[in-house]
Parts: sequence; C-alpha cells; structure tokens
Amino acid sequence: MTETTTRTTTHAAARATTRRSRKAVALLFAAGLLALPGCTVVKPWDRDMLSRQDMAFDADPLETSRRNHVYFSKEATPPGGGAGGGGCGCN
Repeated sequence: MTETTTRTTTHAAARATTRRSRKAVALLFAAGLLALPGCTVVKPWDRDMLSRQDMAFDADPLETSRRNHVYFSKEATPPGGGAGGGGCGCN
C-alpha cells in the first residue's frame, strides 16, 4: 500500500466514526426532547383530581392488604420483601 492509500483509508474511517457519533448524539437529543413533556408541575387546583382514590396505585387498601397477605404466605417471606429465611422457619 502506498502512503496516499493508507491516508485516504484512515480519513474515511475517521469520517465514518464522526458521522456515527453525530447520529448517536442526535438520537439521544431527540429522545430527551420526547421525554420532556412527561415532566410537569401540577397546579394546586389540579391536585384534587390526582388524589382521588380511583387514581391511586392501590385503589382498595383492604384488597391490597389481602393480596399481600396471600402473596407473602405463599412465598414464605416477611412483608415488605425483606430478606428472611427460606420458608423452613430457620431464620
């Protein structure tokens, strides 16, 4: 290979790497712009709509408690997901 061919190949590789990095930066920037509308400040007069019981993750506290009791009984783990024994009673 001659020096000119090696230099041309090196420059072409550098340009391709630069193009890829620019595309990656543009993609990350676009993803950031798409995520921005999800961040908002809730006005005080709109908070009553978000604090309704049917808007909660667990709308029925009694049902949630019952499901947790059944789950933790079957899994043989303490409530809260802490580390405990293996279900044999030997902590």
